[in-house]
Parts: sequence; structure tokens; C-alpha cells
Amino acid sequence: MAITLCSGAGIWEVSVDLPVYSPPKINFNWNDGAGWQEINGTDYLISQVSGVGDGDEVLVSYTYSLKNSRRTIITTKSEYFHYPVTIVIRYEDGWNNLYIVDYFGDNFLIGVDPTQASIINYSILSITPTGAGGATQYNLKIFNNDSVVYSKTRSNSPSVEKVAASCQFNGLYTPVYSEVNLDPNAFLTSEINGKTIILKRCLGAVQNNQISSSCSQVASVSGSCAAPKIKASQEPLCPPGTCPLKCGDCLCCYNEYGYSVKSYCGGAEV
Repeated sequence: MAITLCSGAGIWEVSVDLPVYSPPKINFNWNDGAGWQEINGTDYLISQVSGVGDGDEVLVSYTYSLKNSRRTIITTKSEYFHYPVTIVIRYEDGWNNLYIVDYFGDNFLIGVDPTQASIINYSILSITPTGAGGATQYNLKIFNNDSVVYSKTRSNSPSVEKVAASCQFNGLYTPVYSEVNLDPNAFLTSEINGKTIILKRCLGAVQNNQISSSCSQVASVSGSCAAPKIKASQEPLCPPGTCPLKCGDCLCCYNEYGYSVKSYCGGAEV
């Protein structure tokens, strides 16, 4: 349905507020004091796994090889640690750190201090929880459509919120069309077609007591997720108390005595 924005002689101004698309998001909080985090995503899954939590005592069996200028020593040990584990190995040429950077279930990742090159081979043979070890862990996976964009396992159960996709208007209007209209029979309309607003300039005439008009498109503006909001304004060309009428190719402002007190030609006052 067409809506009339401006009509008759005057200065026409049209501006729009373009919507901004906000994708779906997942907000999550591990309830560990770090607060809420946000990531673009469409869904999530929380699953419980058996694993090792921070501070749990574990028995670690590990092996490593050390080499200096004289010899290579291969050592296998079993020791008790509190998770997360850092294994400090001392040899003649100084301290070397072998550490476990992540672990749950039977899977673990290990690393070595890159500044200590004398560790030439290392491996964790086993990690066995003792005492309070083996507490329930919580794995949070966040999906963006079919892709996993986040996966972490913690000892705390996370709080999770889904935020739906939305269109947001910022209230900032941008000019998209302006005209100094000199034709008293002209008017400007807008139509919405999906996410697009179409502006049309029309010329109307009264024939047989009915208004007939011909229109032509003068502008169109599309939004990313919805049709823009539109705002129009019109300032009169003729002063109060006068009547705008066509005089040839110009617009004349006639007073009550039939005199033209102001006229416009080609969009400018003459």
C-alpha cells in the first residue's frame, strides 16, 4: 500500500533509519568469578564427563629422555601431584619443565618449556585420580549452525542463555531523497516491498471528479534484515496567506489580491 509523504509545492526531504542485523548469540558463565561471555552461535550442548578438576590429587606416570654433551638418560617415574600438573625435572644443565596443559577422561595434551631444549623426548604414561579425584566435569559445546565454535570442560556447571537474532534500529536517519518541487499537483509516495522501501513521484489531476495520477520511481532503499524506517518533511515555498500556482514553467505565489509576491523557476527563487 502506498503512503503519501509529501504533496504540493515545497521542499521535500526524505530520510531513513537503516536496521542493523544482530546474529544469534550464546551467552555463558562458568560461575567461577570471570563473569559472562558472549559468542555468535545458534545452539549449545552441556554434557557431563568424568575427569580431573583443579586441585584434585592425581598419580602421574611419565617418562622422559635428557641429553647433554656426554650422555643420554632415560627415566620413568610415578609421582603424586595436584592438578593442573607441572612436572619439574632437574638435570646437570638446569631446570626443565614438563607440564600437562589439558586433561579429561583418558585424553591429555603435554608440552615442554621451549627454552629448555635438553628434553629430547617425553610422554605421560597415565594419570590416575586419587582421593577426591575423578569428580564430575561439565563440557560446554557451542554451535554456529553445523560448526563447533567453542568447546571447554570445567569443574563448574555453566549458566547459558540463547539470544535470538534481531534487527536493531539506532535512531540515526540518513537523507536519501530531496527535491524542490514547483508543481502543486505533484506528490511523493512510499511503498514497502519486502525489505525495500520504494519512493515514487506522482503527478495527479482531477478528471470526472476522480483523481488520476502517473508515477515514476525516484529512489529505493533496502535494509539487511527489515525494511528501513522512513521519515519525511516538507517546507512550503510560498509565504503564509498566499496560494501556489503554476505560471508557465514557474511557480508563483499569489496573494489575496491576485498579485505574485514570490516566484520560483528551475528550483530557484527569481
